Amino acid sequence: MHSPHFIVIGNIENKRISLLKESLSGSKIDSVDFVHYNDIVFDIPRLEKYLKTNNVIRLEAPGQNFDLTKNLLMLGSGTVSHKYHFIPKTKINSLRNERGRQLYPYQWFEGYKSFLLQLKNFISSINDREIVFMNDPLDISLMFDKPACQKKLSENGIPIPYITGKFEDYESLIKILEIYKTTKVFIKLPSGSSASGIAAYFNDGRNEYLTTTMEMNRKNTGIAFYDSRKIRTYTDKKDIIDIAGWFSRENAHTELWLEKKMFDGKEFDMRLLIINGFIYHGILRSSDSPFTNLHLGNLRYVINEEIKSFLPWKQIEDICRKIGDMFPDSFYCGVDIMITPDNTPYVLELNAFGDHLNGIYLNNETTHDTELRILLNEWNNNKSQIGQ
Repeated sequence: MHSPHFIVIGNIENKRISLLKESLSGSKIDSVDFVHYNDIVFDIPRLEKYLKTNNVIRLEAPGQNFDLTKNLLMLGSGTVSHKYHFIPKTKINSLRNERGRQLYPYQWFEGYKSFLLQLKNFISSINDREIVFMNDPLDISLMFDKPACQKKLSENGIPIPYITGKFEDYESLIKILEIYKTTKVFIKLPSGSSASGIAAYFNDGRNEYLTTTMEMNRKNTGIAFYDSRKIRTYTDKKDIIDIAGWFSRENAHTELWLEKKMFDGKEFDMRLLIINGFIYHGILRSSDSPFTNLHLGNLRYVINEEIKSFLPWKQIEDICRKIGDMFPDSFYCGVDIMITPDNTPYVLELNAFGDHLNGIYLNNETTHDTELRILLNEWNNNKSQIGQ
């Protein structure tokens, strides 16, 4: 079986890379290079020395590396309007590495989008070798951008929770509730993940609270926010006003907070790994809180035939096929889907790095095992583009 040269761009010290290496060592891919984001973030042409005749490039998640955080803030410094939180280039290197602190996430996101666009353009300029992305950089950029991605899903007939718009401050957040005649919305950063940068806001005129995994720390230098694994509910109006203000200056948006169907007495949603639009690995995640992410200690269940019988599975499969058709240049993605009590599925978000389902097996294969096996089969069937 013919194997392409496999290039992984990521934070090489990350656990995700370690798990991918395990699958690669057991696969029939015999030529692999690992390239750290920081080695090419300001000099993408350096990637050329790793290219061979036939190449597949896989990008991994860019989180959990402070040097890369600063580098992406540098890249994003020239694109962010000053109506948002902003740090100039001259001050970025003075940032301290505080565990979990949210550091200018919108500027970081703009920097990562800039990197992805430059990478796409550079690879497109090379004509003397075959180079295929597992997931196209521009698709990754779109999937990362929650409101833009949800807009595209909706335009293609895929059901999503209604996007109720952006807000400038606490007063305009209240106005959104009035306009849409609702008492609750989710507030989301455009690039948040793993419940980071998300809040659930409720206000019925009598009771008001905001639930989030972010810890607010009032310092002499201002308010700082930190990711944590503890779910916090804020009820003090001053806290809520300050949190809403921070979100608004990070270009956050709101969407309707829909009621989820129950499983074993808890609300649930699903993370599905799709490859070319077909569902492979999948888990159901249940929680007592609005957030079902597994790192918060929530329960997970492998989706088997019994669980499928409890779900509108045919509709879910059809939705995933449509998503695969929408992104023909991307081989895989994670799809988060919720079900309302009337059995209607809604896509919550797409995750270009959503194949990290540690300990979940399908026919004795991890998610990476399955991806690599299918990728090699497609390559050897003379596909001109992985995923098409």
